[in-house]
Amino acid sequence: MKKITFLMLHLNYGGIERQVTTLANSLANDYEIEIISLYDLLERKIFL
Repeated sequence: MKKITFLMLHLNYGGIERQVTTLANSLANDYEIEIISLYDLLERKIFL
């Protein structure tokens, strides 16, 4: 089975997260789906 990996900065807020999960769910019957979320609150400030 072919594999698709989505590399996301975070899955916390915004519409792109919903779109990626919707797309991943629709592709899950034909592909192995992996979503990698990278987010580190300890080293960066979100709001300046």
